[in-house]
Amino acid sequence: MKITEVTAISLGYETPDEPMLRSFALVRIRTDAGHVGYGEASTSYGHVYPRVVESIIDNALARVLVGQDPLDVRARKADMVRYLSP
Repeated sequence: MKITEVTAISLGYETPDEPMLRSFALVRIRTDAGHVGYGEASTSYGHVYPRVVESIIDNALARVLVGQDPLDVRARKADMVRYLSP
């Protein structure tokens, strides 16, 4: 099984008790076996600027992940860290 698509989705909602927007990004991963998975891509930075996180995922990290085994999570994390590290 291989990853065929990685897409970030910016989302947000306004809190009911205070007029404040909460933002975050989800990542959708599709495989050649037809599986689809979602995960949250956020840090304190991601909550403030989900479109930046979306851009990093769509324009940089997706190319690192496509074609790889989605079940080897540690290797995929290492790939992303290696790609983003100076």
